[in-house]
Amino acid sequence: MGRFLRRGCDPRWRPIPKCELRVSVQTALEVRVGFLAVGDRQVHVDSIHAVLVKWAGRKHLVLTPAVLANLASLIAEALAARKRPQGFLAEVQRCCRILGGRRLDMAARRLLHPGSTMKPFTLLALEGAGIVNASTALRCARTLQVGSRRLDCVHVPIPEPIDRIAALAYSCNSFFVRMAEHLPPDALYQSFVEFGLNTRTRLVASEEIGVIRKPATPDALGLMAIGEAGIETTPLALAAAYRRLALGISKRDSQFAAIREGMEGAVSFGTAQLAKPVKGSVAGKTGTTATHGWFVGFAPATDPKIVVMVLLDKGGGGSDAAPAARRIFETYL
Repeated sequence: MGRFLRRGCDPRWRPIPKCELRVSVQTALEVRVGFLAVGDRQVHVDSIHAVLVKWAGRKHLVLTPAVLANLASLIAEALAARKRPQGFLAEVQRCCRILGGRRLDMAARRLLHPGSTMKPFTLLALEGAGIVNASTALRCARTLQVGSRRLDCVHVPIPEPIDRIAALAYSCNSFFVRMAEHLPPDALYQSFVEFGLNTRTRLVASEEIGVIRKPATPDALGLMAIGEAGIETTPLALAAAYRRLALGISKRDSQFAAIREGMEGAVSFGTAQLAKPVKGSVAGKTGTTATHGWFVGFAPATDPKIVVMVLLDKGGGGSDAAPAARRIFETYL
């Protein structure tokens, strides 16, 4: 076992007397009618061997070569991604248990257009490509035509130019579509893929895999930027993607700063105001498509501990899904 573990930690197979492994453990996945709540905590251990023993003990599994191969692969990938020349710090995300299961089959198997819940990931792509920064501002045109689709902004009229934070808080279609016109061809696709929207969450035994298509035309890129086309994902995968956002925010990663401010603004003064609980801070994002209403968010806003996702077959994201999320947050907070 020792040699196998060294291979997982270090491709050179040198002896490793001790290494640190930080495991992000998803301790709760609660499912009620139409929503998911995901909680996180950090567990620190002294060695990879200790992690494997604890993991096997919780799962009542024997440390077979197959089990070791899977975990060693995850550890090696995490180390390679961080490119650390010395020491060993890996982050392995896994689920411990599912506390509820009502309508979990729907959450895991229905592929849907996520609508404006994609705008945080679009903003990450825009910032990563250097197209949008703190000084970027754009006047909302209100009316918006993308190909044959009429996608006018429905937020309150704003006469002055709006920045990236206000655009996310108000879910301004005009801002995101017009800014996305300048993205490199694969940037948006890569942003969505990076957050696992077309992969299995491994939270359940059976789930559908999301579909993300590379946009072939400017109109396709614009629709993809606001989640109206080019992507279909499951509610479960969307909750997991927002969990990754929340983890980045909890680690004070600077690349997520504007995302947090924009999503917190959505709940404070934007499209998700009805998700605001009596006490505590929430960051969230609404989405409304032709057939569904969405809300996804986390709390506390600056140090997330729980992610809530609400999907309604009928209704709007801000008017119907957000109030349902508020009741969940109030129960938790």
